[in-house]
Amino acid sequence: MQEIDLALSTLETILDEKVPFSEALRRRFQSDLAVRPLRKNVAALVGCELRHHLMFSYLLKDSVKDEKDARLLSLALANHYFFRRFQEEDVVKHLKENVSEENVNVYLEMVERIKRPEDLLPANMNHASNLYLSLRYNTPEWALKIFQHFGYGLTYKILRSYARQRQNIVRLVPGKISMEELCKDGDFAPNALFPEEMADHIGKTAMAKLASYRAGDIFGLKPFAHRVLKEHRVEAPGQILLYNGNENLGLEKDLLSIYGKNLGLNLAVPDTGARPEVTRMIRNSDLKNVNFFSAPNGDGFASAVSCKQDLVILAPKSTNFDDIPTTPDYLLRFDRESMDGLLKGEEELLENAAAQVEVGGTLIYMVFTISRKEGSKMIGEFLSRHEEFTKVEAKQHFPFEEDSCFSGVYYAEFRKEHEPLKIPTPLLVKQMGETRTRSYSAKQGEAA
Repeated sequence: MQEIDLALSTLETILDEKVPFSEALRRRFQSDLAVRPLRKNVAALVGCELRHHLMFSYLLKDSVKDEKDARLLSLALANHYFFRRFQEEDVVKHLKENVSEENVNVYLEMVERIKRPEDLLPANMNHASNLYLSLRYNTPEWALKIFQHFGYGLTYKILRSYARQRQNIVRLVPGKISMEELCKDGDFAPNALFPEEMADHIGKTAMAKLASYRAGDIFGLKPFAHRVLKEHRVEAPGQILLYNGNENLGLEKDLLSIYGKNLGLNLAVPDTGARPEVTRMIRNSDLKNVNFFSAPNGDGFASAVSCKQDLVILAPKSTNFDDIPTTPDYLLRFDRESMDGLLKGEEELLENAAAQVEVGGTLIYMVFTISRKEGSKMIGEFLSRHEEFTKVEAKQHFPFEEDSCFSGVYYAEFRKEHEPLKIPTPLLVKQMGETRTRSYSAKQGEAA
């Protein structure tokens, strides 16, 4: 079966080369016109395997030693228990032609013994154990431990929420397309939270192939992010600085859609060259009030922004666990070694962003993730360094909550009360040295 072979090569690209799911599919099908009609089924089968990859790997690890055979069997199991598009006899025939006889028998014995998907994991496995939760919800144990900081009850709800596949959600660009026009072909439906401005992608056609998306009439956006921007409108004449380190969040385009030519907008991203659609939107709308610039760690804010800002919004790159429901390979590809770098980058951005806030202005920090290190711990340390800011609100939102627009996001809002106390560095260093000397002398006296 050609679809199985294509699925295997795509799966290998994702797992071995750490290539994102969508990019692996693009590589496989873009240049070969002959196989493009098979893309839909291949994408669905690979996605199904990825969403149960840890469980299939666990079930096969002791009996199938050949990695290629194990991956073919995983795809066959994904089809048998979940996908169910390919005829079982055709799948078995393909396995017999490509897998050792011993491993074919492993597959046949398994599907004969286990009739229902819910029985794939052993009945005697402790349902409260990390192993069970990891396999049942396709979550590596290192990520599970991050969620468990919030207790077992919330961890269970988080896992269940992330396990549910969700539609991508788009924002309509005002004046370019109406909700009625967007939804007429059945690819979209009005979003329940923002029915006039946002829509759920419910169709089977990949969004990147839709004319409305390709024309720039719509763009991906999380409802929570849209709500934040709507609730913190700045009146003209005012200034807003936004930093968006997330490729698919769409915050820059949402600000452009909300304000148009009515406000001074400073839009910063890690690399403007990677966001050509934002540049096109600015150019096509002839927006002279927009400063779009690169600032990888926010160190370019001071030189690019001409004055202090009424509103500064910071959405740095993060562990971004909120992408799990829409990206089947997210946790499988995630580089755990990158977490220290992410935390350092978030801290640097907070420091640089804080310096750009006008007295009386607002600083907003939001990361679409569930991690105390990126959330409450990060903010606690920030406030300990910045007495000029007061906390207005800070909360970890969970993906099963309606008030989070069903996103896992940490949100914090601060008000700048006054300029920070400035002490010349040499004086500060001197005072610290004197303090240490006095403290040391006192201790010596006590010891004597």
